[in-house]
Amino acid sequence: MKKTITILLALTIVYNLTAQEKDTSVEKQFFILQKTIDDLKKEMTELREKVYEMELRTSPNQIKQQVLRTLNLPEYTHTVILKNGSIVKGKLVKESMDEVMIQTDVGYLKILKKDIDHISDINYKEAKLVFFGPIEEKVFENRIEYEGRIKNTGLRRADFPRVIIEVYDEKAKLIASDTTYVEGNHFIYKTGVETDCTIEPEQVLPFKCVVYIPEGRKPSYYIKRVLWEEFE
Repeated sequence: MKKTITILLALTIVYNLTAQEKDTSVEKQFFILQKTIDDLKKEMTELREKVYEMELRTSPNQIKQQVLRTLNLPEYTHTVILKNGSIVKGKLVKESMDEVMIQTDVGYLKILKKDIDHISDINYKEAKLVFFGPIEEKVFENRIEYEGRIKNTGLRRADFPRVIIEVYDEKAKLIASDTTYVEGNHFIYKTGVETDCTIEPEQVLPFKCVVYIPEGRKPSYYIKRVLWEEFE
């Protein structure tokens, strides 16, 4: 009987020690996992900020150029009209007495001249908005007002022009930003939608953007951006 009690006592001690080791292991694993989650949350927050800044700084035309460079696609420079009515758009890279070579989105295409009705140049008309002249910066207790002008130096109308101001602290951290749409000309799109937010080529329009600064944050400098759309 005495021997049995001793064995049971020994088994109880071993069981308790094993349970403690398991609990310690779980607690230790939970601590490490929690720390990893916190690190991931921090990295996700930083990634969101970078993506947000990239979206603000990238115009539709810049996106188009980045896509073309990434995919190695040619800029369309010519339109080839074939006698059978087909149309080929691409970049004319080589021409001989009997044929032409066109670089298209799917590769290089050789076309016999006897099959061509005519070839025309493509003149892309794009809008291009730039800041025109100095920007006046008015600093108040809880906000900064930025006033200036933008100009369309491109060859076509720009739709929904907007100015974005990003304010940073001395550590290059974004502390505040805001966007203002620039009021311009009245226009009716083919869809029937009307707007008073367009700017014609060579036109200059004023803007005013107000950025509210969070309490306790000290602005050091700002970055200005101008974006727009191009619709038919």
